[in-house]
Amino acid sequence: MQVTTKYIYDFFIIKQTEVFMEEISLSVYVYRNMGIRYHTM
Repeated sequence: MQVTTKYIYDFFIIKQTEVFMEEISLSVYVYRNMGIRYHTM
């Protein structure tokens, strides 16, 4: 039971990290595009 719980917990942490990284990369991408648009204007 303890092993299964640990596995589920690790899986949850990994999933959360993946989502977090995706959000950061998306934010950086949007931020860069906004910066480029701002400079071209």
